[in-house]
Amino acid sequence: MQGYLLSVVIPVYQNSDSLDALYCRIKEVLERNQIPYEILFVDDASSDDSKRILAKLVLLDPNVQAIYLDKNGGQNRAVLRGLAACSGDRAVILDADLQDPPEVIPQLLAGMDEGSDVVFAARRGLYESKGRLLSSRGFKWLLSKIVNIPPDAGLFVAINREIISSLVEMSSHASYVVGMIGISAKKIHSIPVVRQKRQDGHSGYSFIRRVRLGIRAIYEAICLKFISKG
Repeated sequence: MQGYLLSVVIPVYQNSDSLDALYCRIKEVLERNQIPYEILFVDDASSDDSKRILAKLVLLDPNVQAIYLDKNGGQNRAVLRGLAACSGDRAVILDADLQDPPEVIPQLLAGMDEGSDVVFAARRGLYESKGRLLSSRGFKWLLSKIVNIPPDAGLFVAINREIISSLVEMSSHASYVVGMIGISAKKIHSIPVVRQKRQDGHSGYSFIRRVRLGIRAIYEAICLKFISKG
């Protein structure tokens, strides 16, 4: 059995079709590897059946918590809300749509055992359309030139308690979690992970919303970099 508590933080938005399977896969892999855990689902004002399913999981398993946001604030805000509520010595963040395979969690944690503050699951595979992949990779490449992150980093990541605390502290004036991690962490590692295609075949983020998020993330990263140097 590992000597730490792991918090699994999962932002949820319109994910009713995948929540049961995601929970079962996380529970199976963590219990098989004897990792003490809590799972925090943060529902970002979903209008589907997500709330009912999360309420069922909370009743079923004392290791599961659910936070219900009244207003949709986006994936990053939901993640930060979950990190603020978590109790773990380490946290793993992953999507609720089954694109991020929970079976990789022990590999991320093993990277932390080797001394890393942060271990990203480096995105591999054709998990989106070629156009979306190209724009995403261009944005991440630019962000990696500003802050200390791999160019293929995403929000499937393991972080230690020091980084959790730093992100929660920074959340009053920033929200893009990957960029915030790049500012906060001293030693970052990544491992290649094949990402799956979405079950429903489409993203909750429109093209315009993705562009706005990207511009805000770059702006935040530049501001945070100047603040950290000061």
